[in-house]
Amino acid sequence: MNSLSKPEQLNLLFEYATIEVAEEGKRRDTYPYIASEILCMDINEVIDAIYKDEKYLAQLYSMLDQPAINPSLSSNISKVAINFLSRKTVETMTYIKKQDKIIDKFITHLDQSAIVDILLKIITIEEFQGGAGTLEWLEQANLIGGIVAKLDPAFDSDFHENAAFLLSEIVESSGYVESPLIAELGSEQTIQKLYGFMFSESPLGSCFINGLTVMIKLMRKHKDSSIEVSAPLEKLDPLFKQSVTHSQTLNELLKKPTSDLTFTTTTGPMSPPLGFYRLKIIEFFTELVSSQYLCIDKVFVDHGILSTILDLFFQYPWNNILHNQVGQICEYILTASANDELKLALIKDAKLVERIIAVDKENKKAVGPIQFGFMGYLNQIARTINRTQKDKAFIAENAEWTTYVEQSLQPALENEDGLLGDFKLSLMMAQQDNDDDDDQVFVHGSLDNAGQFHGFQSNHIYEDDVEYDEEHFEENGGHHDGDDDEEVLQWQHATNNTGENHADNGFVAKSSVVFEIKPVDAETDMSELENTVRSINMDGLMWGNSELLTVGYGIQKLSIGCVVVDSLVSTDDLEEKIASLEDIVQSVDIVLFNKF
Repeated sequence: MNSLSKPEQLNLLFEYATIEVAEEGKRRDTYPYIASEILCMDINEVIDAIYKDEKYLAQLYSMLDQPAINPSLSSNISKVAINFLSRKTVETMTYIKKQDKIIDKFITHLDQSAIVDILLKIITIEEFQGGAGTLEWLEQANLIGGIVAKLDPAFDSDFHENAAFLLSEIVESSGYVESPLIAELGSEQTIQKLYGFMFSESPLGSCFINGLTVMIKLMRKHKDSSIEVSAPLEKLDPLFKQSVTHSQTLNELLKKPTSDLTFTTTTGPMSPPLGFYRLKIIEFFTELVSSQYLCIDKVFVDHGILSTILDLFFQYPWNNILHNQVGQICEYILTASANDELKLALIKDAKLVERIIAVDKENKKAVGPIQFGFMGYLNQIARTINRTQKDKAFIAENAEWTTYVEQSLQPALENEDGLLGDFKLSLMMAQQDNDDDDDQVFVHGSLDNAGQFHGFQSNHIYEDDVEYDEEHFEENGGHHDGDDDEEVLQWQHATNNTGENHADNGFVAKSSVVFEIKPVDAETDMSELENTVRSINMDGLMWGNSELLTVGYGIQKLSIGCVVVDSLVSTDDLEEKIASLEDIVQSVDIVLFNKF
């Protein structure tokens, strides 16, 4: 290995790895790969020898001076460059920063994925030892301006895709306020330039799609809590001001298909297709409406954006991605938004209730068991309406809606919530901390402020403690396969003592339920919320595992499971008890309901 650190060997390795030859053979097809693999090996003598002379790094980055780069060769060079950045961060960054306009050279070759990989490594190196100050240097080198410029429609789609990828990674890897790159990307000048490129392309193309992707990433990352939700439009950040300015144009684009082609699908002909552009616009509107600013809500109401979105939802009954996005919009407005005017616009102005009732009638007329593809999403939206808006006059006094809920929605939800396949009891049981203590089972638990699980355990449970008729169990659809039986026995022992209403064969009907509970605001103490929920005691109720799920914009929701004895506990009563905690609970949903 020591021989590899000699100058003549290093010269040969770098020649193979960085210099392209025209002749076919091992020198062109094999040696560059082998040389790059050797240079990436963990051999300190070789790395130390390389960094004694800058000519090797100069040879490595000389590819940036070429007008065109061989993709195969650049991938080997990229691998070596990224390895050196990781192993010799300070020395490599010192060399790079000394090179004149090197960031401009990287951006010139932004259509090459290998070059993008090196640049991304440099961008994210700030968080590693020796990378401090890199973001400020990149800002001074006009990294953001250079990348944004490549979204110009004059460049091809490779530039657009890689530019959007880099900008998205910059947003994902850094805080919105702390990073100077994010501050520049979110500036008035940059946002205006991005929108200018997007709408200067006719017909719409990759510039529009990738530009909108960057806007969506920025909105998801935006966490400026210093601006009140009631602030006027002129007080908002440029990202939202410019987005509102172009929202009417985007709404009109939703109404116009980008293609007049006809596609034959498994469900029949489709003409015109929804298209990526309109799907991306709806994703954009999903993020925009969840910004919580009232002036943005007003734009959705005034421009009829919600009605346009619902038109597409019902027009394309088999586009699952579309249904998911629209479902998110409806869920946010009905449960998370505090703007009653926006809720009214969705339910009444956009005729959501009437559309649901009409589709239900049409669905019942369909021949055969196949329903519209959006029915699952529509049932969940209807469930949310019925739960959050049932006290409103325009819902309570709607006789058709009442009939729909009783005759269609409730049976459908019961069917959807029914057990599908075998039920794994351990999913509803709290995890045991000690792998060796297999004969214990947690029957109650909670999370402390540090996120550690604390539980009360039952007494030791053994198979001899439970009467078990294997023949009767098999005749009634049970199964007997070793470890699962021990789990069933433990569960029967632990849960049969929660109620006295036994059938003759000792069977007690139980249900597993998972609730998702949203707090009233982002300031709610989620540990206190969980403890308060767990303090609800009912005969036949046993709380299980819990976890915190991210809703967005600093808000979390509590997901908590329980097992109830059906004859003793009504899940409706339990749900009402949780919902009655109005000081800390905004809403509660049952997301899993299984009987066993």
